[in-house]
Order: sequence, then structure tokens, then C-alpha cells
Amino acid sequence: MALSTNFYDDRSRWILWWPVGMGLGISFYFSLSHEPALTSTLILLFISFIGTCFVFLHRRHHIFYVLLAMAILSLTIGFAAAKIRTNQLATPFLSTKIENVTVTGRIVNIEEQPNRHRLTLDDLTFSDAVPPLHNIRLSIPATRTLEASIGDRISCHASLLPLSDPVSLNGYNFRRQAYFQGISATGRIKGSLEIKEKEDKHLWLSTTRYRLTQLIRRHLNGQTWEIAAALITGDRSGIHSNIRQAFTDAGLAHILAISGLHLTLVAGLVFLVFRRSLALIPYLAENYPIKKWTALLVILATFAYLAISGFGIPGQRAFIMITIVMLGILLDRNPLSMRLVTMAASLILLVRPESLLSASFQLSFAAVVGLIAAYEGGWAPLRQWSLEGGYHRRLIAYGTGLIATTLIATLATTPYTIAIFNRFTLQTIIGNFLAIPLTSILIMPAATLSVLSLPFGGCDIFFYFLSFGLEYLIHIAKTVSSWPGAAIVMPTPPPAFLGFITLGGLWTCFWKQRWRWGGLIPCGLGCLSCFFQSQPTIYVAGDGSVLAYKKEDTLYVSDLKRGSFFTDQWMKELGLKQKKEWVSPHIKIANILLIHHAYSRPYTPLHITKEMCFAKALITTGYAWRECKQRGHIPPTLIDRYLLKRDGTHQIWLTKSGIEVESVKTSLGQRPWNGKVSEEEAVPLKPTE
Repeated sequence: MALSTNFYDDRSRWILWWPVGMGLGISFYFSLSHEPALTSTLILLFISFIGTCFVFLHRRHHIFYVLLAMAILSLTIGFAAAKIRTNQLATPFLSTKIENVTVTGRIVNIEEQPNRHRLTLDDLTFSDAVPPLHNIRLSIPATRTLEASIGDRISCHASLLPLSDPVSLNGYNFRRQAYFQGISATGRIKGSLEIKEKEDKHLWLSTTRYRLTQLIRRHLNGQTWEIAAALITGDRSGIHSNIRQAFTDAGLAHILAISGLHLTLVAGLVFLVFRRSLALIPYLAENYPIKKWTALLVILATFAYLAISGFGIPGQRAFIMITIVMLGILLDRNPLSMRLVTMAASLILLVRPESLLSASFQLSFAAVVGLIAAYEGGWAPLRQWSLEGGYHRRLIAYGTGLIATTLIATLATTPYTIAIFNRFTLQTIIGNFLAIPLTSILIMPAATLSVLSLPFGGCDIFFYFLSFGLEYLIHIAKTVSSWPGAAIVMPTPPPAFLGFITLGGLWTCFWKQRWRWGGLIPCGLGCLSCFFQSQPTIYVAGDGSVLAYKKEDTLYVSDLKRGSFFTDQWMKELGLKQKKEWVSPHIKIANILLIHHAYSRPYTPLHITKEMCFAKALITTGYAWRECKQRGHIPPTLIDRYLLKRDGTHQIWLTKSGIEVESVKTSLGQRPWNGKVSEEEAVPLKPTE
């Protein structure tokens, strides 16, 4: 009876669960091992819609049926949105490496990284027979001068490479990300570039963004211009890895991404300056709604900033919320509530359902949901206390609010930070307490004024203050990240960890009655799930470059020079800090024989003795199937180069019942971004006799 009463008393909060249902539908779509049919998906959507209409017409007085129908409809809409989006893109992938092909295409984006330029081309034509591709990314060394710009149509000789698979079962899926970005292949440019046609006027927004980045570069030096480019145009490609890692370890990585913080600062600055300026004119202030004029200008200014910064997911969420807040001012309403987040999340998931899987979406909405829940719960008394006193109260309230905001946002995003980045930072509060005021008071106003001064040649004073603030921001990140406890490496938690904590966190934040604290139970279950997770003992890289096994707190690898990308990701996943090379020709672990074979040709025989063939399991980076067959016995578990070529990276668990083996390609299933396994590949690949 108490639960029923609490549920009905919180009926104004029921609508908040709509995007949660959409998210569950999208998650279910991406978790499938096979691609569902579009016709079946549309039929399911139609049936759920008709069923919901029937319930509203004939059972609208039965709350249970109405809510059940709405829940099913939200799930179906999320599932259908993801399926339609996938079919709409239909990005083709390059399946094999192609050497020395002439590529002609239009440059749609340029990323200037520390050691290379990376060009994205569309409208492609090739000199040889190449399958149809949408967009490709080609890299060129940074030592070479790049004369082409966005919009130019170029021709060059290049080597095209297929996109790589994840390095582990829990690794980042590069192919899925590329699929939804429309990227079909990557490659390297060989020789010089030939500009066929100059700038395409249809890419004026991308061209403006690129030119603005270059103008910022001319007025600033060192890493300050890279940070400035990240804050203004959203281009983070030029930031050195050590600087990026320092910001991450200090808990300041969100400053480098265009998010609600940046758009809110721009909106607040525009609102303050424009409204105060109009208030200085008595005739306008007394006869016209200058506050509403300012609200319209804020919408235009934040949209311009969002466009220049590249329409990132956190920026989209912040823009939608700022727009609704400004519309509330235009309609004389106070729209600051959790429904803002619901509307923003629903729109983003409907248009870009794949964003649910991105780190920016998860971190952004986790932080804002926690902050608004805290605001609704008890922020108003502090604000009222500060308004009733002098500047000392406002200063105290600002400091208290900054600490509380940082603490709440950190608490809300920590589970996702652990799951995505495998790091936990103890110094987040200190880092944000030092960096947020500097960013709010000096850096963002100076950046705004610097950009506005560029049409007039740029004001050196504004760029001086911007450079001064950015240098101290980098200094804060490096200093805080060097303190003990700034970067605690954590192993990848099980999927149940985020599932339970997300459910518990939403339950606690969405409801207002006392039963909201029941959300702490799923949060506790999520934390407990980490203690029941088993980690793999052995890894084998899909390209056969490296073989590794875990022993205590160290990852022992077969070759430290090759496969470093694989081993770094495996160490991150296991929560390890050190790796060592094992120099023995072969290693035996619990009746599992590990043999690393550094082959130099497409097929190099592996010297295997008869005793090796009778091992319980034989795992090697070389070719072993034929050799074992010639010696009269094939091990029950055999992983060699033949199998790696088909199924990619393998992970092996040592359990009480025996050996468990899983491969990346098998676990990913047959989805459009993973490719399909033909009937000929249904059995392990064997060499021709």
C-alpha cells in the first residue's frame, strides 16, 4: 500500500522514464548477435502504436495498462530508431588491403595531430577496381606541408587499409563507430597531393571551422593554441597525449570537450553583457522586453557556438536545454526541471540512437541528471540565503556551490569513468575547484572576445589573457595529476555493474518520495558484481603480433616491440600497471602450451615436436595445424594463425572445469559493422593440403 501511494504521488515524474525506455530498446538492438529485419521492426512498431492507442481509448482509467503500453511503445521506438538509422547509413567497409591506388576525392575534414595530418575524403573515385566506399581517412606525416584545405578536390597515391576489430571482448569497437560516422576505410598517402579543384562552397561551415582553428593557431603558441582550439572549435586532434592524459588524471577531461559547461558560460556571458547594455538605455529598458530580446540572442549565440564546435553530443544536449530555458523566459515560465533532460535525451536518441553507446552521452547526462536532482532537492535555500546578504554571502555560496557541484558531478560520473576509461581519480574535486573558476572568469570570456576580434585582425590583449589563462590551466592539470591517487587504474567491470548502477541512480534521481532511496539497493548490487567477475588469463592478438598471459599483477608478453597497442589495451582492461617480456621459446601454463612465432613471410613453418601436439591446449601466433596433423595428433584446443585470421583476437579463461575460449569476431556477431561470416568460414580455416 505504501509503495502504491508513493508511486501515485510521484505521477508527475512518470514521463521522465520515457527516454529510459528508448535507451533500453536501443541497447537491446545493439546487443543482438544478428541483424533484425526492417520489415519485422516496422510491423512491431505499428502493432505497439496501435496497441497503445487502443489502451488509451478503452482502458485509460486503468493506470497499469496505460503505463505498460507506454513502456512497450518507448522500447519499440528506441529499437526501431536504431534499426532505421543503421539501414539509412548502410556504410560499406573495405575488406582487404589495397596497395598503391590513385584516390580522387573531396576533403571534408582535416585533423592536425601532433605527428600527422588526417584527411577525410568523400565523393571518391579510384584508378583500380575498388568496391564502392563512402568516406575514407588518409594520413600524411606532419613534416610535410599541407597546401590543400577543406572543400578542395585532390588526387593522390595511397594505400587503403580495412578498419580493425576490437582488441578484446570489452574493447572499443572502432568499426561500429566508423559505421555511424560513414567511414569505410583508412589509409596512408604516398607521394604528393594534386589539387584538382579548389574550395567547394557547400562546405562553408566546415571551412569556417577549419580557418578559425588556423587563425587561433597564428595568435597563440605551443599547447595553448591546441587547448584553445578544443574550447572554441572542438578540434582536440592536436593535443599531445601527455597533456590529454594529465587532464584526464586530474579529473578535468570534460573541459577539453565542448559540453554544457562551455555553452552555459557563453550563454551566461551573452545574457549578462547584452541585457546590462540594453538596461543602460532608459527608453528601451522602460518600454520594451529587453530580457526576452536577450533570450533570443542567447539562442542564436549558443547555436552558432554549437555549429562552430562540430555539433558534439554534450553540446547538443546543452543547446536543447538552454533553448528550452530561454523559451521559458519568452513565455514567462520557469522551465528548470528534470523534464528538460527528458526532452533533450529523447530528441538525441531519436535522431542519433547510436549516441547512447558514446562516452560523451553517458557522462554528460549522468552529470546533469545528478545536478538537477540535487537542485530540486535543496539548492533553493542556499541561493535564497546568498541573495539576502552582501557580497560575502554570494562568495561563500559560490564556493559552496562549486564544491557541491563538483562532488555531485564526480559521484554521478565515476561509475562510467571506471567502466570506460578504467581510471578513478581522487583529486577531481581539487582540480575542478581550481580550474572551473579560471575557465569561467578568465578563459571563456577571453576566448569569446578573441574570436569576436578576429574580423578586425585580432586583439593582442584578448589573446594575451587567453594564453595566460590556458597556461595556468595546463599547469593546474599537470600539478594535480602528479599528486598521489590522481590516477588509480581499475579493471574493466562486468556489464551488470553499469546496468545496476544506472537503474539505481535514475531511480534515486527521478522520484521525489522517500521510496527513491530504494535505488541504493541496485547500486550496491552493481558494486558487488565486480567481486564475482573472472578475468581472462591469456590473450592472443588477432594479427598474430603478440601473445600474453597474466600472472599476479604483471602482464607477460611475447614481444615488447610488436603489438604494443594490443598489450596496452589489455593492461588497461585488466587494471595492471606493468608488463614484462618472456624470452623462453615456449611457456607452459596449466597444461596450456604458449608458443610465439615471429614469422616474416605469409607462411613460415613452426617447429613443433610430437610432445607439443599432445598438450591439452596449444596456443601459438604461428601456423601449427598442418604440423600437428603430420605428427599424428591435433590438440583438443588449438589456436593458431589460421584461426586468428578468421576470428580475430582470442581470450582464454582457466576455470575449474577446464578451458574457456572466446574470440572477438564470434562474440560480436553478424552485424552490418562487423561483417558476415560465410558458410565456407563456418568451420576452422585449414591450409590446403
